Amino acid sequence: MHSPTTAGSAAEGNDPSTFDVIVVGAGLAGLHTARTLRLHGLRVLVLEARDRVGGRVHSVTLETGTRVDLGAQLISDRQKRITALAREAGVQTRPSGVPGLALHVTADGVRRLPPGRSPASLLGQLDAAQALWRCDRAVRRLNRRNPAKLDRLDGIAFIRSLTCLGDTRRLLSQRIETDLCTPLAGISAFELLDQLRSMGGMEGAAYADEHLIVSGATGLIEHLAAGIEPVLLLNAPVTAVEQDDRGVSVEAAGGRHRARRVVLAVPPSIIRGIRLTPQLPADRRAALDGFTAGRIIKTVVEFPSAWWRSLGLSGEINSPGDRFGAAIDGTPPGSDRGVLVAFTSGPAAQAAAAAPAQQRINQLTEWLGQLTGTTAPSPLAARSMDWFAEPFSLGGYASRRSPGAWSACRDLFAPAGRIHFAGTETATVWRSYMEGALESAERAAEEVLSALRPAAAR
Repeated sequence: MHSPTTAGSAAEGNDPSTFDVIVVGAGLAGLHTARTLRLHGLRVLVLEARDRVGGRVHSVTLETGTRVDLGAQLISDRQKRITALAREAGVQTRPSGVPGLALHVTADGVRRLPPGRSPASLLGQLDAAQALWRCDRAVRRLNRRNPAKLDRLDGIAFIRSLTCLGDTRRLLSQRIETDLCTPLAGISAFELLDQLRSMGGMEGAAYADEHLIVSGATGLIEHLAAGIEPVLLLNAPVTAVEQDDRGVSVEAAGGRHRARRVVLAVPPSIIRGIRLTPQLPADRRAALDGFTAGRIIKTVVEFPSAWWRSLGLSGEINSPGDRFGAAIDGTPPGSDRGVLVAFTSGPAAQAAAAAPAQQRINQLTEWLGQLTGTTAPSPLAARSMDWFAEPFSLGGYASRRSPGAWSACRDLFAPAGRIHFAGTETATVWRSYMEGALESAERAAEEVLSALRPAAAR
């Protein structure tokens, strides 16, 4: 735990317990917000509910000494902020794909195909191409000012409107549910299209996961945290935020803190659990209630070797809707061992959550043997993380707006008096990615700086 500093006060009065800004949440968005504000000379206190920093970025060291990521670790060259931060922090990356064939699990069995090849029939590929073209056209025409029609349409009905073949519809639906970690029935067409818009359409989506951070994405967090210490308190979950004429009071485990502004850099499901005084307007409360948390379980297994490579395989597995919907090779460069990273998301994650972590690890090893027609070696070490069960995340990647939630309140994350919002759910670019978390932090920091600047400087 770090004790807050009292040096360099720019806050109202001489009370050393008063800060310019309190940031709630020490994830990527919260720490980037805090560092940005600190660089502008403001006194910032960061309150984090966990006993660690990082939020949904979480690296752990296995018994073997290998560092692996249980949270976010994929980035793209098109994501300029996170790419720049990775360079600045000195974290190691490599291309997410490795040489070899990919495994595709279909209704007809397991197929081995070169990277980028679809397992669908020619007619199915044509239908999918047409559906994706229609979807991209809808993204380009998306109007955030009038979401009502698309916001009433759920994701299932929207995918049905794009496709002609049942097999194409089923494959696309399962793939989208895997990527968004949410059942299509639980989100609106507008939510789906706005997510794609934030990524630059279908072209951006195709390049979303170019690089894998292999030295631990927590290196990004540690680098940001070093820029704000020692104004960071761990084990300090926030229960209430109260505004008055002079500032805000934030109630957290261990004490009450005062500031002129507060930034809530936590998921919407966590905001719902914080008592805000005065309350948010009814439309904003309704919109917050209309969020569906993404369900994702990440299982990482380290083997004595990357044995799948000797079979001519890349480690990439696509099995949408399965108990493990996707997998990739996460082996660090130069390692003589093999690391496989598997993802269970959406409805499959809900079903798998009942199983203990060790059971999921055993199931993954058995599943790999079944797909490859071999007996997978015994793992050296493994971890399995259910992000929905994590009490200070209550979901993975990002939460999604359910049908009608966009119409309920389009400007949900605009400042509410002295309260500002950050986090990847609030982003306008690369929402649900680390890039989105950084973009949201920059926007929130600018809002705060603008509000606290003397009127003559504006």
